[in-house]
Amino acid sequence: MTPFQLHIYVCEVEVQCEFSLAAAKSVNEYLNGSRDLAAAEPEMAAGADAEMVQAQLFRSVHSFLTHAAVVTRLLWPSIPRRRREEDGASHDRRKAQAVNRGKQVRLALGLQDEQPGGQRTLRDHLEHFDERLDDWALTTNRHTFIDRCVGPPNLMFGPERRDIMRWFDPTDGSFHFRGERFDLTALVAWVKEIRGRAAQARRYGATTPPAA
Repeated sequence: MTPFQLHIYVCEVEVQCEFSLAAAKSVNEYLNGSRDLAAAEPEMAAGADAEMVQAQLFRSVHSFLTHAAVVTRLLWPSIPRRRREEDGASHDRRKAQAVNRGKQVRLALGLQDEQPGGQRTLRDHLEHFDERLDDWALTTNRHTFIDRCVGPPNLMFGPERRDIMRWFDPTDGSFHFRGERFDLTALVAWVKEIRGRAAQARRYGATTPPAA
């Protein structure tokens, strides 16, 4: 990989971090707007305006995770699948390119090999939500369905956790999906760190590590 090519990848990491953090900022803005609405117009807060704020909040959470996932793939790429009618040599070259690219970009940013925990799992839950609905339909015992909730997890008693789909807890910035908890606050901090590293590498020039 040439220094120019590495620069392009580093710039894309920084851009995707900016997109992700902009979405995270929107989550806070919608939460603050919801609180202001509840204080000013309690009746409206329970109606259509609250539903709009709620929908925008979850859209922003999904956007935050989507862009954070792009950052992860730039640093820890998935092995590309073999294309239809692609010969083995071409597929091997693309696999080697992905592996080497991830290694060089991580080295340019001074990163270790560890990925942020839980991010890909939550992203898969949201991107393959239709499959999660299928699983709920096949496994639910009480035929209860709860989705897009905002508040602490102990807000509701009775439903089984696997009947509760998307739940955001503003008290600690965590996201819950069918009983699994994901720390979005820690993920925001990680994205900020990566953005800082990418900005520094772009500003002062990322060096190309020796080829593996």
